[in-house]
Amino acid sequence: MEPTVLDVKRLRLMVNDPIPVGVGESPLFTDEELALMFLEHSNVFSLAAEIWTIKAGLFDEEIKGYSSGNEKYELTSIKDRSSYALAMAKHYADKAEELVVEEENTGSLILKFQTPDVM
Repeated sequence: MEPTVLDVKRLRLMVNDPIPVGVGESPLFTDEELALMFLEHSNVFSLAAEIWTIKAGLFDEEIKGYSSGNEKYELTSIKDRSSYALAMAKHYADKAEELVVEEENTGSLILKFQTPDVM
């Protein structure tokens, strides 16, 4: 599949990988990397599923929580984050499968009509 600029933007929204606005920040994948990944997939949903699977493997163990004075902060655990990413991967894999099934079931129909003898 050859991606357009809108396809890449849509994919970034689907996988929660926006282009950062801060200095020194970078997205998980560049536009060029996403364009190359598009060529390996038949639709945007299968690519989104692969990216969510990659993201699930990239989570590092972080501090579970900390406190500052009377304030206490609890962070999301790595297990919860990876479970969420894998659930999103399954969601987009299911959408890709539905799209493939729809394409397989789409066929053509030829109709033949006989004109009535009116006169």
